[in-house]
Amino acid sequence: METGRPSKTLRRFLNIKPGEGKFALLLFSYFFLISAPCVIIKTLRTADFLVKMGIEDLPVAYLFAAVATGLVVLFHSKTQFRMSIRALIIASLVFFAVSGLLLQMILHTAFGRQSAFLSYFYWVWASALIIVLITHFWMTINEMFNPTLRPSGAGQAQPGH
Repeated sequence: METGRPSKTLRRFLNIKPGEGKFALLLFSYFFLISAPCVIIKTLRTADFLVKMGIEDLPVAYLFAAVATGLVVLFHSKTQFRMSIRALIIASLVFFAVSGLLLQMILHTAFGRQSAFLSYFYWVWASALIIVLITHFWMTINEMFNPTLRPSGAGQAQPGH
């Protein structure tokens, strides 16, 4: 970060110590790159569902999402101990990117525009994506700030796997 007056004020306000500016900026960027797609996807998911299904079917969508989220969290918790965090995040991002592109292509077909099943599926897929992205963010933060992962005598958290 710069050493000008606005930078000093921001550092003081956010309690960023000298040498931590780049690290804080990277974490902020990571959080932004997770939050922006979550907000956009949630909005698109809700709009698509309400147009196709209507408000009366929302409780069913929330129920499906809750059950699917539970299963995703269960699967994720079992998988995270078999892989490094980096490999888990990359595999999840590739899965969601590919499945999202496929889902987008299907939603633009005549079947996709009329299918009630796809509206529910898209709702559940978006819920799972959001949960996984947020979980990965906090896993990364936990690994970076876990004192047991720091080499002895080191002043800063070292990124893990």
